[in-house]
Amino acid sequence: MGKGKVLVVPRQDLPDSWLPHEGALRSTWGEVKEVISTAGTLWLERSQAEYDHAYKQLIAYVRLRDSQGSYAVYKRQGSEQRLHGLWSVGLGGHVDEGDCSAADDSDAAKALERAAYRELEEELNGFTPERLEFLGLINEEKTEVGLVHLGMVWEAVAGIDRPKPGAELGEMGWRSPGQLPEDELEYWSRLAMRL
Repeated sequence: MGKGKVLVVPRQDLPDSWLPHEGALRSTWGEVKEVISTAGTLWLERSQAEYDHAYKQLIAYVRLRDSQGSYAVYKRQGSEQRLHGLWSVGLGGHVDEGDCSAADDSDAAKALERAAYRELEEELNGFTPERLEFLGLINEEKTEVGLVHLGMVWEAVAGIDRPKPGAELGEMGWRSPGQLPEDELEYWSRLAMRL
């Protein structure tokens, strides 16, 4: 598990509508920014945040679509053992202190946006999307992963050329929504595809 601090928000300060037992909630980026600034955020050591149900870690979770409407899908590996072997449409991860600039140290929304772009660049060998659109958020309280994470979902659109996957993505391929292996998708991917 990674070391360092990650961006969290106190669970008690989030609206109930953001914390369904399981669900995907369409929202605008403006609404999300307002809620986050009102609720307040802080930095916690990831080793603590992964097990403290009093906080939700904000996760930048990006679906990648090509110009023909197919989605990038890959089999999970990497540092999160709880998700190994499942297929995912989500690229992304935690917001870390490196996602804040010295001038914007208190702007959690900007840090979240930077994290989404950073994750795409890291996972896809420097890829920058043609467009990045915020879709909404996902939450679930059924799994240990879900209890401590809140997904902020974007959709990135690739141009004519599909990006090349980095080493951590392993078996990345492209599938139309009807070809996604729903019974083999990680839970968050299933929720993200509802948006």
